[in-house]
Amino acid sequence: MTQFEAYQLYNALHLHFTQDGYDYHKYRGKTRVTEHSLDVRPDKYMFYKLSKHEDPLIYLVSNFSENAKFYSRDMFSVNADLNYNEFLRRQQSLTYQFECDIDNLLEDFDKNFEVPDGDYPHLLKLLTRKKISKESFIIIQDCVRFFGAWNKRITDPVLWPKIAMNCRKLHPFLKYDRDKYRGILQNKFSHTTYTPQHNGE
Repeated sequence: MTQFEAYQLYNALHLHFTQDGYDYHKYRGKTRVTEHSLDVRPDKYMFYKLSKHEDPLIYLVSNFSENAKFYSRDMFSVNADLNYNEFLRRQQSLTYQFECDIDNLLEDFDKNFEVPDGDYPHLLKLLTRKKISKESFIIIQDCVRFFGAWNKRITDPVLWPKIAMNCRKLHPFLKYDRDKYRGILQNKFSHTTYTPQHNGE
């Protein structure tokens, strides 16, 4: 990867995680940045360092998913490296992490998704309190599809839309077998009347 390609990648992922209308995969990482716009940046050396990283894509994804306003000056900081390493750790133990996380769900599966008077559902509270990982939250959404219903019922106009967008943006970068995780959910909650749909996207 060249320095300019690293710069393009950074800008594409920045747009992906901050702009609802831009999709990294749809546009194949293309943006309108130019070689000149890189040359005049005082931080251009950071993109040279990024070009030499073993996995620039996942390094950036891991950080933008934690902070959509991840700035180039923050690259290769202790916190940025920690985000990357933690992201890799969670991917490497995704099944174990998922099985541990769903132990925190209410025994009545459907109650995890109920929106009491527009307030946060139990599942969303688990996420905001870091009782489950964002990856597990996304996988459950992929299996059950509750975002659409929550968009209509959760009254919070600020935090929930940001969480939902961030999860939608991160989802395509996660690699897992949905049927496998749906099976894990069904095995754990087989005593409930749960069906994998909650009127959502």
